[in-house]
Amino acid sequence: MKKFLIVLFILVQGLIFAAGKNLADIKTLKFDVVEKTIIKSKKRELTYKIDFILPNKIKKEVIAPKLNKGEIYMYDYSANKKSVYLPMFNETKESEIVDDENRIIKAINKIIEEEKTNKNFKQKYNAKKAQSLNIDKQISITISTYLEVDGYIFPETVQIKDSGTKIADVKISNLQINPKIEM
Repeated sequence: MKKFLIVLFILVQGLIFAAGKNLADIKTLKFDVVEKTIIKSKKRELTYKIDFILPNKIKKEVIAPKLNKGEIYMYDYSANKKSVYLPMFNETKESEIVDDENRIIKAINKIIEEEKTNKNFKQKYNAKKAQSLNIDKQISITISTYLEVDGYIFPETVQIKDSGTKIADVKISNLQINPKIEM
């Protein structure tokens, strides 16, 4: 779950630092994610699609591995609600969003603050240079590569660390700005 929220954080970071474009024009985003995790020497690859209605509705649909294919996670941060569809059991569960899942909101606030106060970070981002950012006391990210879509700059390849230990590599692709999304 932490990794998923960090992926969203990374994408929102792209929104904050969009190269001269008006962020108010971005209402929706779609993108694909390949997440390679390493936890206790176990490697796992997860592929999913994200539909994002800014600022607070997110749909995550798992594509791979086969065991998780078809799982759908819906987040509504404005209502603090989450629903999860598990095709293996043909059931949907609803619950409140837990604190770890609220990291994306905290991350957005941190990015806005960085953008206002850290000219060096903003310059490197706009120049598409590799750089690191601490999300909180535990989590840090290193943006390795960027992609540009319709004049907006977004992180493409990101390494995620938890307390200094690498836990994931994330690659974002097939980014679409303002596509039609139904949730």
